[in-house]
Amino acid sequence: MISPKEGLKILRNWRKQNALLWLGIVEFKDAIHGPHVRVEDVLPNPRGLLLRDDDSQSIRSFDLSKAKFDWWEADALPFTLGKGVRSMGALQILFAEEKREFVLVEVTFDA
Repeated sequence: MISPKEGLKILRNWRKQNALLWLGIVEFKDAIHGPHVRVEDVLPNPRGLLLRDDDSQSIRSFDLSKAKFDWWEADALPFTLGKGVRSMGALQILFAEEKREFVLVEVTFDA
């Protein structure tokens, strides 16, 4: 696990870089799905996150006040991304009380 401060720093860096991310929503151990997004804003107090869907441009908001964070290096992802997709690493965000989690994966595509 990493500290909330470190997790928010990663999110702010992705916002600054306008990085393309895959929002992996974990429903079951072997079922992860979700859209490509970009960080629209990282809110300091209360901690929050706004993500913009790269296709529809809709905004998703997340309350991160009780979230826990973990960082996975690209070679340690517990799932595959698909042919032609590479990762630079992933930020796991856990909501223990609500028993839900999602993963933001920085992705690039082979040309």
